[in-house]
Amino acid sequence: MRKQKDFALERQRAVTSHLNTGIDIILYDRMQNKRVTVPISMSPEVVKRIDGARAKLGYRSRNEVVRESINHFLEEIEEIKVIRIRDISLKQAKKEILAYLKQHNSAYVGDIADTLGIDVRLAFKAVEELQREGAVG
Repeated sequence: MRKQKDFALERQRAVTSHLNTGIDIILYDRMQNKRVTVPISMSPEVVKRIDGARAKLGYRSRNEVVRESINHFLEEIEEIKVIRIRDISLKQAKKEILAYLKQHNSAYVGDIADTLGIDVRLAFKAVEELQREGAVG
């Protein structure tokens, strides 16, 4: 009986050790038409989340989930843009936001701030005041 418990414990350690050693990520090098293997390690909790995503989304392997996640993350980073923020008053921000909303009907405050070059905190404050005043819904 004790040997069975020891064996089960060793098996559990081996599985946990395997999870902690990581997953080999194979990245595709489009320029040379080959893949490069990149070993990574992650916690068992992350591996469980990857397994859940794999099952939920129908991926064939953990590597496929991780590759897709990395590609998505890199695409988002590549799309990051720098916004030049103008130093304007709250009154001016409210005026510009009202003009923007007349042309666009609705928009997210963050998008308005980006488009107008207004600090996002100022944009939220302006929209809150415009809502209190009944100028926007």
